Amino acid sequence: MIRFIFNFIFFGVLFYAIAHFFPDAFQTLVGWAEKIYTFFVEAAVSVIDWVSDLTKPGTKGIPSNGPDTSALFALVSTLFK
Repeated sequence: MIRFIFNFIFFGVLFYAIAHFFPDAFQTLVGWAEKIYTFFVEAAVSVIDWVSDLTKPGTKGIPSNGPDTSALFALVSTLFK
């Protein structure tokens, strides 16, 4: 428990220091986090839609509109520019 509290405080101070002394780097980190969050939200919605299509009565096999992997490639390419 003490370790968790120490790490929480340490990372808070670390991110404050990055935001205060390196605002451009902090905006880059925020942009990456936003892209990762958006990717996971879109992936979850896509999987939920895909599963709901599979469970519809009268549907046989895998639907043609499965999870879209192009968003993953776009995310990876923007993160490692």
